[in-house]
Amino acid sequence: MFTGIYSFLRRGNPAVQSGVIPYKIVDDNAYVLLVTSRKKKKWILPKGVAETPMTLQESATKEAWEEAGALGIAGRSSIGTLRYKKKGVEISCTYYPLRVTKLTRHYPEMKFRKRKWVKLVDAHKFVKSKDLQKLLKAFKPPR
Repeated sequence: MFTGIYSFLRRGNPAVQSGVIPYKIVDDNAYVLLVTSRKKKKWILPKGVAETPMTLQESATKEAWEEAGALGIAGRSSIGTLRYKKKGVEISCTYYPLRVTKLTRHYPEMKFRKRKWVKLVDAHKFVKSKDLQKLLKAFKPPR
């Protein structure tokens, strides 16, 4: 059970988000699934408001399906937490690895977003956020 200020932030407040680095391994090469943001169409990772009563991992996994049609199981340990401001609100987003086991043809946000697989070693070149670039450069996918 969450208590205090964390309980307030965790319970559906946009200040607490979770996301994933959706990945797959093909012939010893790691690939990351990127999606475009809804408005500016920048390449990003799936993320969204942490929903209750879900855990951060469960909420992040849901976002991966909604935004990219990616199904899988998020890792138990986070990869990192990024903090940024959006419309004057401090946002904290915790990311988890998600080994993609299936990519669905249809998903809720398919009309608003593009998705593409890129080699992990090149993924940082597609995103504009310096913090997201660092997160992708440091990511070592579980095998």
